[in-house]
Parts: sequence; structure tokens; C-alpha cells
Amino acid sequence: MEAVSAPGPSPATATATATAASAKGKNKRSEATAKPKQAADATTVSGATTAATHQPPPPKKPSSSLPRSVVSLEGLYGSDCGYCDQKGKIAPDSKNYGAHAHLLLCDDYQAMIDCGWRRSGKFLYKPQLESTCCVLYTIRCDATNIALHHSHKKHIKRIAKYLRTGVGLGDHTDSDGEEEGEAAKADSSDMNQHERKQSELFQAKSMSLSPDTTSETTASVAASNDSPTPSTGAAPQPVPPTPMATTLEDILAVRASKKARNQPRSLESLMSELTAPDNKHKLEVSLVPSSFSDEEYALYLKYQSTIHKDHPTRSSYKRFLCDSPLVPTITQPDYTTCVPQPSVGYGSFHQQYRIDGVLVAVGVIDLLPHCLSSVYFFYDPVYAKLGLGVFSALYEQYTIRQLVRTTPSLRYQYLGYYLHTCQKMRYKGQYAPSELQCPESFEWFPLAQCVPKLEASPYARLNPIPGDNLIARAKIATVKLAGLQVQIGQSRYEFETLLKAGILPVDLIRLIKHFAVLVSPQQMTDRFVLFVNAR
Repeated sequence: MEAVSAPGPSPATATATATAASAKGKNKRSEATAKPKQAADATTVSGATTAATHQPPPPKKPSSSLPRSVVSLEGLYGSDCGYCDQKGKIAPDSKNYGAHAHLLLCDDYQAMIDCGWRRSGKFLYKPQLESTCCVLYTIRCDATNIALHHSHKKHIKRIAKYLRTGVGLGDHTDSDGEEEGEAAKADSSDMNQHERKQSELFQAKSMSLSPDTTSETTASVAASNDSPTPSTGAAPQPVPPTPMATTLEDILAVRASKKARNQPRSLESLMSELTAPDNKHKLEVSLVPSSFSDEEYALYLKYQSTIHKDHPTRSSYKRFLCDSPLVPTITQPDYTTCVPQPSVGYGSFHQQYRIDGVLVAVGVIDLLPHCLSSVYFFYDPVYAKLGLGVFSALYEQYTIRQLVRTTPSLRYQYLGYYLHTCQKMRYKGQYAPSELQCPESFEWFPLAQCVPKLEASPYARLNPIPGDNLIARAKIATVKLAGLQVQIGQSRYEFETLLKAGILPVDLIRLIKHFAVLVSPQQMTDRFVLFVNAR
């Protein structure tokens, strides 16, 4: 996953109907990535010793009874860059905008990732593309209209062979990758040329024998059969030659048969081989709500210690991959305006992969109204030769294609960010058809159409039609947020009421308006509650 961290504000426990959130607790740092340099803005209201005339007005009843997302703002910060030569250092040119989500509606997170946001645990972040060293573009794939890359077919066939025969864990020479998201969900970046050559050889072997070759082979067999056998001394009856197609109908029938065999196979057809009844090993994939389990944690420790030489703590694993601000709609149907929804609902899930009942891999995903968003993937290093990282991305597409039957709006796979200047990150473009989001107009454009612009400049307006930068055009000073709610301690207030009372610091007002611009003022006004620490 695209990992970013920042100091978190005091966590608040919020529920669907509650109007209060606790301001207790210590600041926490997300251990998914490196520590940020320093938040650019404060998120507190200094009013503990304010005179009575400056105390907050009486809380106003929320204008809507609908549930709202509750977030604390972090502002701009510098972070470690995991892609360029500044890795391991605080890069002054690497800027992100951060927020900590206490509660996040699935509809709202869908709107946020469509504006370039991502999450790491409960921390939300959006790269400032104009002022960062490595430009990250949001990428998505239309899973309902996929065009499988030949290397992807090979990955599925490799796993099918292992399940069928038990062979494949130690005899494959390709190296595999690791993470879904920014660490890589492909095998290795230099494997593509090798697999392309192997695919060409495979296609060459599928050519049928010519009539001349068939005749020569038949004659050779007949001649050999004329020789006496050592045991009886008598020549056996000659084998009749295979009849050749002589009529036009026969020729057309042969061609049609060859054409049918050479038709590209669908993802469903390839996946069906994984569950053949005569397989030596049994693969099971299940989707469970995001939560902590000792079984998954043990696998995560094995993965991290072997692949990354890291030893994460139990609490860091929970914060990174188990804790989620998304409200599951299967238990809280009022938390989404999208109908219909999948039978499992929207929210955060762990997709568990088991072979013969043993957990071998886990994919952390978010199911949202319009997409499946890939968060992270880890696996048992014993099965590294199977290329489980690539397989999990393909299985997520397969999952979408099953869900779209009852939920037509859920058709996209979001693979995080695409970094054209990093060769290791370009593998995401192989999941076709892929689209990149323009950082200025927030519209989507085919990857092939964007590549020439990215070759010319790391940062580019992907929309071919000249126009304004929507974020730059939305002047922060003029943003109107009538109806936005702000929670201070255990009370909620209308943002405009607090403005008129003059109790909000200027920096906090600008921070709130800046966040509104990066999300959408309309979305902010209707759906969000901004949590502010009172001290």
C-alpha cells in the first residue's frame, strides 16, 4: 500500500447516532510508514481560559439526523519518500495532506479516493502532487471489461498446476514480489520480457501439423508396421491413414475447431481450474470483516521478518491493517445512500486464502459503492514461487465480477497510486483497461493516453482539454461551509455559528477550508463533522 504516517490526534469514539466524542488519549503515530516531519497546522481550539464572552455558544441541534463522518485534521506535513533516493530521510519536497478519521462513511470515503485520498489504518492522506518529489496518480481498472495480460494467465495456470499436481513451490525460477500497493503486487520488474518470450514459444507449439507432414508421418508408421515382429515373425495389419478434410465443409469445420481452441479464455474460465474436484490440493478463499486474529498476525510476522527483515508489534499490526474508520453497512444500513449493495455490505474486509485449510495469504481490501480498493497484501514466504501477489490482484478482479451481478455500480478495482518514474510501480498498468485520474480536473483518462505526457514531465494535467485546476480555482478564503458541523469536546456546533462568535483561531479556519477544498465543499457541508480537541 502507499504508506504514509503522521501523528494522530486524540482518538475519539464516535457512533452513528452519538453527538459526543471523547477527547482523551495520547497522540499516536501510524507505524505503517515513516514519521512525518511536523504537521503544518494545529487542530486545537485554545479556549480553556477564554473570557465568558468568548465561550462557545450553546450547542445547536444538527441540521440533519443522517449519520456523518467524523475526522480530525492534520494539515500539510513532510514525510519519508519510499520511491526516490531520499528514502529514509525527511524529504522537504515530499508533501502530503493528512487527516485522522474516527468514523468514516463508505460513501464519503468513495468521494475522497475519487479526489486522490487513500487510507493507512485510520489515517487519511492525499499527496500534494505539485510539491512532492514523486508524483503519485490514482489508478483504477475496470474489472468488468478486463483484458488479461499473458503473464497474468501464466500466474493463474502456475497456481492451477500446483493445486492439481503439488508441483511448483521449488522448481520455478522467477522471483516474486510482495505487497499490494506501493511495495509491488507483481513478481519482479524485469520478468516481463522473459514471460513474453515464453508466451511466444507456447503459441508456436500450438501450430498444427501440415498435410505434407501428416502424410509423411502416416507413411513412416505404415512402413514400420510392415516389418515382422520379433515375437511372431508375422507382419501386423497396416494402420489406415487418417482421413483428410477434402470438402469445403470439412475444411471449414477444422478451421472453426482451431479458432475455438485459440479463443482467449475468460477470467472465470481460468479460475475454474483452481477448484477442479480432482486437484491434489484444495484452495479456499473467504471474505471476512476486518478484525484482529492470532492466525493472521502470525502469518504477518512471518511475512515481515522474512521479506522485509522487520518485526512489527501486535499493536502496530492492529493499527495498520485491522483498525478501520469505515462503518460496515451490513450492520448499519443507514450509513450508505447507495442501493443496492453487496450481500456482505460495504466496509473493510480481509480476503483470506487457504490451501488445504492452512492460511497462506491475506488481502486487506475496502468494498465501496463504486469499487474494491486494494489496501495491503501479505503471504506465507513458503509459497513465494506461486506469485501470490499477482494472483490476489486477479482474484480481486474476479471478486468484483461476481459482486457486480447484484451491485452494478461496483465495477472498479483501485490499486492505489501509479508512479511512472518508478519502474517497479509500472506493473499496475498491466491490469487493463487502466485509467489515471487527472490531478486538476479529477476526471479519468486511459493510461495509454497519459503515458506520453508522463514521459515529458512527472507532473502533468492529464485532461487534454485546457482548463483551470479545480483546487487552485477554489479560493480558500471564499469557501462557504454553511451547515458544516464542528465537534468540540462533547458538543457539536454549526461552523458558521463559531465563525460569527469569533472563537476559532485563524489557522484552524484556514485548515478547515483547505480540507474542504481537497474533498469538496458540498461533501463537507452535507456529511462531515470535524472533531477539534479542546484544551
